Amino acid sequence: MDHDGLGVVFSDGQCWKATRGVLLKYLKGFGYGTRSMEAYIAEECTDLIKLLSSSRQPIIVNDLFDISIVNILWRLVAGTRYDLKDIRLKKLCHMIKRAFKVVDMSGGVMNFMPFLRHIIPGAIGYTELKELHETLYSFIKETIKEHEKNIITKDPRDVIDAFLIESIENKADAISEEELQVVCLDMLEAGMETVGNTAVFLLLHVSLNPQVQARLRQEIDDVVGPKRSPALVDRTRMVYTEAVIMEALRISSVAPVGIPHMAREKTRLKNYVIPKDTLILLALHDLHNG
Repeated sequence: MDHDGLGVVFSDGQCWKATRGVLLKYLKGFGYGTRSMEAYIAEECTDLIKLLSSSRQPIIVNDLFDISIVNILWRLVAGTRYDLKDIRLKKLCHMIKRAFKVVDMSGGVMNFMPFLRHIIPGAIGYTELKELHETLYSFIKETIKEHEKNIITKDPRDVIDAFLIESIENKADAISEEELQVVCLDMLEAGMETVGNTAVFLLLHVSLNPQVQARLRQEIDDVVGPKRSPALVDRTRMVYTEAVIMEALRISSVAPVGIPHMAREKTRLKNYVIPKDTLILLALHDLHNG
C-alpha cells in the first residue's frame, strides 16, 4: 500500500511502535475490547438483520458486511455511524476493496517488487492505487476538519479527538495530521477487508455444510437463547461455534500471504541465510493447508 512509511500497517521501527502504542491506548479508552464495543456490534447486527429481513430479493453477500464493520470501527475512531444504505459509504467501501485487488496480497507484482512503482507505475496498478487513496484521504480529511471545528479539549469524543488534543497540548511529540490520516485509513482498510471477507467465507462454508449449520444454530440457541445478543462472556461455553470460525479461517486463508516484514538482522533458517533488511512474506495459505 502507499502510506509513505506512516501508520501502523505498513510502517516499522520506532515510528510504528510509538504510533501503535498511542492508537491502542486511545482505542481502549473509547471502548475497544470492552462491553461498549460489544454494544456497537450488537446494534450493527440488529440493523443488518432488519435490512435482510425486509428484502424479498436474492442478496449478493460479497459486500454484505462492509458498512456494518466500518460503522463499528468508525464509532471508535470518529464517533459516528452511517446508514446501511448510504451511497457515499458504499462507494468508499468499493474503493477499499478495489485497492486490495490492485495490490493483490496473494501474489501481485506491486507486493513482491514494490520498486517497480517508480518505473512502470501505471502497468502495475500503482497509479490507480494513488487515485483511490486520494479519494479515501479526502473523506478522512473532511472528517478530521469537522472534528477540529467542534473539538472540546477536556472532553474527547473519539480517537480523532484524542489525537487532535494531543497535538494541541504536546506539539513536540504529537503525531502529525498526515499520520493521523494514514492511521484512519489503516483502520478502514485492514478492518473492513479482512473482517468482511472472513464473515463472507464463514457464511459460505456454513451454507455448504447444513449439518454444521444445524449444530451451530443449536449451540447458539442453547447458550444465548432468543432474547439477547451473543456476548464475549459466552465464548467459553460455545466451543463448537469457535471451532467452526477457526476452521473457516484456516480453510479460507482470507489473507493467503501476510503483510510484508523485514529481517532486522542477518539470520539463518535451516539451510538458508537471510540477509539483514530482506523483505519477508509469510505464506499463510501454505501454513494453513500444508
